[in-house]
Amino acid sequence: MSFISKKKYFTNRLPNGFGSFYLAKTIHFTASGLLGIFTPIVAGVIIIHFGFSILFLIVIILLLLSGIPFRTIPPAHEKYTWSYKKTWQQFFAKKNRGLIVPLFADGAENIIGLAVWPIFIFEILNGSYLEVGAVSTFIIGATIIVQLSTGKYIDQKTQKGGVIKLSSIFYSFGWVLKIFVVTAFHIFAVGVYHSVMRIFMRTSFDTLVYEIAADQGHYIDEFTTLREITINMGKVLTLGVVILVSFYVPIVWAFAFAAAASLVLNMLSSKHIVLESKS
Repeated sequence: MSFISKKKYFTNRLPNGFGSFYLAKTIHFTASGLLGIFTPIVAGVIIIHFGFSILFLIVIILLLLSGIPFRTIPPAHEKYTWSYKKTWQQFFAKKNRGLIVPLFADGAENIIGLAVWPIFIFEILNGSYLEVGAVSTFIIGATIIVQLSTGKYIDQKTQKGGVIKLSSIFYSFGWVLKIFVVTAFHIFAVGVYHSVMRIFMRTSFDTLVYEIAADQGHYIDEFTTLREITINMGKVLTLGVVILVSFYVPIVWAFAFAAAASLVLNMLSSKHIVLESKS
C-alpha cells in the first residue's frame, strides 16, 4: 500500500487525529505480535531438531503466501517524472536535507536493531538457539501487554509533536542501556522497554512521514523513491562500517551510534519539504 493510500485510509477512518492513528497502529502492532509471539521459540526448536534449511524453507513459503493479499490492492496510476539524474540531484539537494538526514539515520538505526542486536543476544546466551527464541518470545509477550495498557492513554492525552521528541529521547536511552546488557534478564528487561519506546517513536515518526508524502501531491512516487533510496543507503553504509569497525572494537559501540541516530529523527519536519518537478 502506497504512502498516499495509507494516509487516506487513516484519515477517512480515524477522525480524531494522531491519537486515533496511534490506537490503530497499536492494534496493528498487537495483532502482528500475537501472530508472531511464539515464532522465535518455535524457530529455535526447528533449528535444533531440523536445521536452518527447513526453517528457511518454511520462511520462504510464508513469504510467498503473504504476498497473496496484495493482489487485491487496486493499482495506482501515477507517472514517475524524474530521470535518474534528477533523482540524485534531489537526493543531494541542500533543501531536502531536513528529509534525507533523518531518513538516513532511520535506516542506520534500523539495521543495527535488525542485524547487530540479535548477534549480540546470541553471544550473551552462548549460542543457544532455544534460549534466544524463549527470551524473544517473552519480550514480545510483555511488549504486547504494555501496548494494550498504554494505547488508550496515548489516544486521549498525546499530540504528535510531543510524542516524537520524547519518544526518540527515551528510545535512544534504550540503546544506551543495551551497551551494559550482560545477562538474559537484562536482555528481557531492556528489550521490553526498548520495544515499547519503539512503538511510540515509530508511530509518531511514520505519521509525519505520511503527512509529508501526502503533501507531495502527484509526486508521491518520486518521494517514495527518494525515501527508499535514503533509508536503504543508511542501512548498507552503516552495516558496512559496523562490519569493518567490529574487527577492532567491541560490537557494542554500534549501540552508541544507534542511540545518536535515534535522536537525529527529531530533525524530520514537514515544513518546506515540497519536491519540485523542474530540473
